[in-house]
Amino acid sequence: MAIRIHVTAVHNCPSAELRAVMSEVIRPVCANAEECRPVGELLSIEEHDGWTWFSTSVWGVSAGELNRGLCRLARPGLQFTTCDADRWYLTIHGGPTGQVHFVHRFGTHRRDPDPVSDAAWQAELESQEEPAIDPETAFLQDEPPPGPDRPRVPFDLCADELAEEGVPVPEEFRASVAALPYSQAVARYRRWHAEQVSAALRAAGIPYDPDAVRAVLLWENVTEREVDSDIGNLPRLLSVLGLGGEWDEYVRQAEAPPEPETCEVEPPPAEPPPDYISPVLAITDRFALVPVQAGPVSLALEQIGLLQFCVDALTVDCRPGAVLTVGLPAGFDRASLAQPTERGTSPVMLTADGFQVGLPDNCHLDDQRHLDRYLGTELAWLLLHVAFAAEGHPALTQRYRGPVRDAQWQITETYPALTGQVLQEVLELAALGEQSKYQARDEAEALAIIARARRDPELWDKKVQRKGRLVRCKDDFLGQLPKLFLQHRYAGYWDVASYDRQAVREYEELVAQEAAMRRSSVETARRRAAPHDDQILLRGQQSIYWRSDFTQLTELEQETRQKIDQAMSDLGFQHLGDLVAKKQRDIVLRAYASADGASYGILMAKRRMYLGYEFFSRFADGTTLTTTTNSGVDSCPQAGIYHKTCPGLEVPDLFEKHRWGLGRFRTHRSTEPVPLDGTLLGVARELDAAFARQAMVAS
Repeated sequence: MAIRIHVTAVHNCPSAELRAVMSEVIRPVCANAEECRPVGELLSIEEHDGWTWFSTSVWGVSAGELNRGLCRLARPGLQFTTCDADRWYLTIHGGPTGQVHFVHRFGTHRRDPDPVSDAAWQAELESQEEPAIDPETAFLQDEPPPGPDRPRVPFDLCADELAEEGVPVPEEFRASVAALPYSQAVARYRRWHAEQVSAALRAAGIPYDPDAVRAVLLWENVTEREVDSDIGNLPRLLSVLGLGGEWDEYVRQAEAPPEPETCEVEPPPAEPPPDYISPVLAITDRFALVPVQAGPVSLALEQIGLLQFCVDALTVDCRPGAVLTVGLPAGFDRASLAQPTERGTSPVMLTADGFQVGLPDNCHLDDQRHLDRYLGTELAWLLLHVAFAAEGHPALTQRYRGPVRDAQWQITETYPALTGQVLQEVLELAALGEQSKYQARDEAEALAIIARARRDPELWDKKVQRKGRLVRCKDDFLGQLPKLFLQHRYAGYWDVASYDRQAVREYEELVAQEAAMRRSSVETARRRAAPHDDQILLRGQQSIYWRSDFTQLTELEQETRQKIDQAMSDLGFQHLGDLVAKKQRDIVLRAYASADGASYGILMAKRRMYLGYEFFSRFADGTTLTTTTNSGVDSCPQAGIYHKTCPGLEVPDLFEKHRWGLGRFRTHRSTEPVPLDGTLLGVARELDAAFARQAMVAS
């Protein structure tokens, strides 16, 4: 797993003040209020050369919280966050324009691209097509900027990736490299990026060595050890910026790594090959073979794997070992059998007239390749006797013996005792292979198979159905259904009772686990649920709704909520209340109504994070428009659902975009927004209707 850390540094700030502020902005994670401790007490804060800094894992602490803390301190500061072993993010505090954000992608910034690849980059650019616009939602697309369209250029491939990281490249720079091939444009971008970081440090009043910082940002003095690390050139950058401590030590070790200690260790003695023969024979030799009643059953050697079906049908979670006994033809060179046929397999055990090979429990007798692997392609056809066994699984103790004539194995003796007709029928059942449906002998047998499936550990939660004598299960990926027919039809021949006892235990454990998981899921959902009133506000068709209180989200900083409350009020929106729906019970919706009654405003949050905000309107023709900062939603015109996604817009700008969308509905769809119920109950009803529309889309 990649190392993911935050490094937060502030210049000319007492450590006590840094600790106090971070204790207020970093929310503690604890089971209850009594166990909570201020996070500031837990921070390991370092001081060096005017810097006060600390590092934390990204798990449980967000970059947003750390940046809010730096804003409160109002001093020159740096916030680094590493991600996925291929980039780090930087926010510089203290400049006249506020926070400045950068993303440093190792693959892009490490070296200049090879000009040899320019043709490939150009081909990739030309292969990209403009995203298709659904004609049903085209009227909600933003108008293109005035003037001629700027053609796509090679640097756009790099700039688009950077924009996805939330740090778009300014149009001025993109225009300056528009005429260059990919390698030259990215090379110029690397140097421009280093200059921008340097300028931001200078504007923030942060002391630094411009040449040293530039060299690190261009990876000019970075060792191969640093190149291969999860955090790349970041430790060296922190070192040249003057944070000292572990970062200086990191650079020293990267430039002069300690010699690895070596010592001679005697190799352990070779372990003897595993014995796959004796454990099986110790069980099977206690049970005598019985002649097959009514004569032998003929089985083609290439179909010998069908016998595996007789074993698999009687096991829940165990595959037995198997021993193959082979009788050799006269004149066979027995000396060639003294060594294993393949490394890692058991040695061959010679017998008076042939040999035996033990097959481990992961070897499939029904796969000819496995037989060839363990016996060789010639010996695989001289089979005389097969025995199966697994300690503690009596149903799997089985033996089959008989001579081979003309590539046909004449099975003359078995354990348990079988009739020729029964063995022939089972082999025919096994030969059907894995299918989704099987024909029962009569409806009574079909009902019995359904009953078995309901308590079978492999099928109990699958949809096993019947129609007359036909039993089917399209989700039977393990081929378990035909094995139920063996268990039902031939319980008097094989030890099905032993299998049933184990299957019942497994089934009861699975049911108990399922119940425990449901209880755990309910308990987890209950703990995760947002605070709300006990009294139900609305019992809708799709969910249950309760009144809530946003301020009870005690782990969530409320400054953002206050800011959005004020922005909504300035737009003429009235706060209607806060709402929780059982269908998304960990989310609180803070609802507002516009002065003209045509729109709702919604602020969404969980216990420790804001999820965004949006505006909603419904039209006379039943369609709806949601203008949102959430980019993870799509329109579905067939269901009358339209979304306009605008990530990053402030509340006034988002509402202006929503009003623009209302106008587009008027001019392009000839429909007007209808007045909405200006109560929290009305919001709950609209949300229930929205859930219904989503369910229709899903179906």
